[in-house]
Amino acid sequence: MSAGYLLDTNICVYAMNGLRKEASRRTRAEARVCERLQQEESPVFTSEVTVGELVLWADRSEQPVKNRQRIEAFLEAVPPLAVSRRVWVLFGKTKARLVRKGVAVSDLDLVIACLAHAEGLVLVSNDGALENLPDSFRLENWAGPDR
Repeated sequence: MSAGYLLDTNICVYAMNGLRKEASRRTRAEARVCERLQQEESPVFTSEVTVGELVLWADRSEQPVKNRQRIEAFLEAVPPLAVSRRVWVLFGKTKARLVRKGVAVSDLDLVIACLAHAEGLVLVSNDGALENLPDSFRLENWAGPDR
């Protein structure tokens, strides 16, 4: 059992979309994420960065008020963690190492990954670019097939 998990934005979207549907109408990824969330006994969090990305998604949607309400309900169950100075320092060091190696990872995705690493959490993401993170970063993909 892990000390806990930090959900990346894409996993939060799968969960939020899947939880509002009947189980038989969920996509495979939504079903896998919802099932894992319902069975997980370890603490599950998201990040303040993800809150911003979700609000952006909601405000650009055709139903911004409804989607903002869905986000708030989701965040009651999966609380966001703050990004501290320690996380920003880890971000800077990790980004420099990745740039030197020629590895591209978006800044926001890397902040989320650094938050998980700094807090001793496993990052849960369906973003293939994050597979290029240093080995000390723990990563799982609840939406994809088992390896």
